[in-house]
Amino acid sequence: NTYANLLHLQQIQQIEVIKGASGSLYGSGTGGVIVLQPKAFQANQPIQIMATAGNLGLQQYTLQAGTQQGNKSIQLISSFLRSNGYRVQTAQQRADLLLHGHINTQHTKYTYLLAHTNYHYETPGGLTLQQVIANPQQARPAAGNIPSAQAQQTGVKNSTTYLGVQAVTQLQSWLEQVVAVAASNTNFQNPFITNYEKRIENNIQLRYMLTAKHQWQQLNIRWHIGTEQQWQKSNIHNYQNNTGVAGALQFEDVVRTQQQSIFTQVQANYRQWQFVMAASSNITRYQYQRNFPNIIPTTNYRLASVIAPRWSVLYQIAPQQTVYA
Repeated sequence: NTYANLLHLQQIQQIEVIKGASGSLYGSGTGGVIVLQPKAFQANQPIQIMATAGNLGLQQYTLQAGTQQGNKSIQLISSFLRSNGYRVQTAQQRADLLLHGHINTQHTKYTYLLAHTNYHYETPGGLTLQQVIANPQQARPAAGNIPSAQAQQTGVKNSTTYLGVQAVTQLQSWLEQVVAVAASNTNFQNPFITNYEKRIENNIQLRYMLTAKHQWQQLNIRWHIGTEQQWQKSNIHNYQNNTGVAGALQFEDVVRTQQQSIFTQVQANYRQWQFVMAASSNITRYQYQRNFPNIIPTTNYRLASVIAPRWSVLYQIAPQQTVYA
């Protein structure tokens, strides 16, 4: 699971959306890929402090500091956000920290990233048209035996820590190696109107890729081949929600997921033309186990390996104009 709402735009310098054949380099990539580049160190502004205030109790503070010495750099971005929201039961509070940088050696560039976010936001629930007309700022009221969203203190509490390290090594003038390892831990709580869910998620990701390149006059060829492995374990507990406090245990489940991808891509550039041929083989495995209220034997499910070939052609009409299919 990837919780995109944990990201703070002050942390991001560039967002790149990749569609088509190049998506093969990132797992299955069937719907495209979003690549997020964190803010780089700025020598002319080593320390920045920003503050924002607005209506509905909005407060936001950001500290950005970094340094670079020779072949090393480190960047820290920390922020705090608070807002009351427009409706009842829509307040939010978030504190996040991002630490990243690089260390260069003669043949290898190491990059590292550590991110931690504590995010709590309330959820007001839906309203009928009549309720919106009566008071659009109200939270979902009680209905029969079902209590209101405010009484149940509905919302989401998410505390996530993410750590990643990547090493890019120039093995030869024509051959490059990329090794990346990442791990994350999420403590997720969701008091809902009818139940209270608590979930602990642990993720590990491993990526390896080789890139070979060669140039013949105006013809440039790059060949990528690699693999990506991802493992997740989720311990999921559902309780009764006693006005925002977890009550009696209702269900206890353990879900394990494994995703494997092997990919290759050949890219050829000739004058204004670019040709890409790519393919990936992707396997997903699930393991489900229920421990409460009754024990259900472990269930295994495997999505059959799917080989996904892709081709693309690009022609550059002018420096800022291309035709792509």
